[in-house]
Amino acid sequence: AKAKATFGWEAETSLEALITEMVDADIKRLSANA
Repeated sequence: AKAKATFGWEAETSLEALITEMVDADIKRLSANA
């Protein structure tokens, strides 16, 4: 059940997570350059 729920969560949030990671990376880059 846990694995099934995890796979479902990953499928639903994979795109959102990818965008979030890119945004976080951009913020870190801007902070480092500031």
